[in-house]
Amino acid sequence: MGSLDIFAALSTLDSESFGVAIIEAGACGLPAVVSDADGPAEVVEDGVTGLIVPRGDVIASATALMQLVDDVELRLRMGGAGRDHVVE
Repeated sequence: MGSLDIFAALSTLDSESFGVAIIEAGACGLPAVVSDADGPAEVVEDGVTGLIVPRGDVIASATALMQLVDDVELRLRMGGAGRDHVVE
């Protein structure tokens, strides 16, 4: 994960378990874009540690990813908040 800038977990299933990989991404200081499926949405604070999008919504997913690609300050702020969240 050390070579990533953003982590994406866009599950379409409600059967997703707790998002361990998303927590690991947060520990690495990465903001996450996740779907609103149960597991992923439980571990991301929308607008703070990452962005939550409606599952299956390709436009919303692409928009969220591009928002983080285009806005370095936002990406770093959310990544830092994700790291702080994991540490706490």
